[in-house]
Amino acid sequence: MRIVFSLYVALFLRGVSLLPDERCTNYFRAYLMKYMTFISIGKRTMIGSRFIMVGAAVRNLVIGERVYVGLSCRVDCRDSKVKIGDRVLIGPGVCFETGSHVNKLNTRGLRERTTADIVVEDEVWIGANVTLLQGVRVGRGSIVAAGAVVNKDVPPNTIVGGVPIKKIRDI
Repeated sequence: MRIVFSLYVALFLRGVSLLPDERCTNYFRAYLMKYMTFISIGKRTMIGSRFIMVGAAVRNLVIGERVYVGLSCRVDCRDSKVKIGDRVLIGPGVCFETGSHVNKLNTRGLRERTTADIVVEDEVWIGANVTLLQGVRVGRGSIVAAGAVVNKDVPPNTIVGGVPIKKIRDI
């Protein structure tokens, strides 16, 4: 049993999901992720199918209570932390990208990787196919429109959208 568990965790951390898609409820999927990969997941959290987590540092992902994560979401938490607050709605296809590359080549001819944390505060609604880039903070009670690219901080109680994001109005 221990070998099967170790194999499952190794495959899961490489982005291979062994959880059934349609037959597995969102609550059960979150339960399995919490206890088999040691991710910090709060109570009453639902995680949709085809959830991909890139990076072996499972302690870098923190999900609060009563969070809904839609289908096909991708979280890159290799070198930085992704923190999602309580009562957050995340639509399908949302990407959390904590890393990027600089324009200069290093001495070995490779581009260096830069990383920064992503923080989503409480009671935020993130629409479908949103991309959150490194170092952003989405303020409490904000709404991010579908298809937006979040490249800077979002103030609390604000609706933003577009590529790159622009303030639409205050709530």
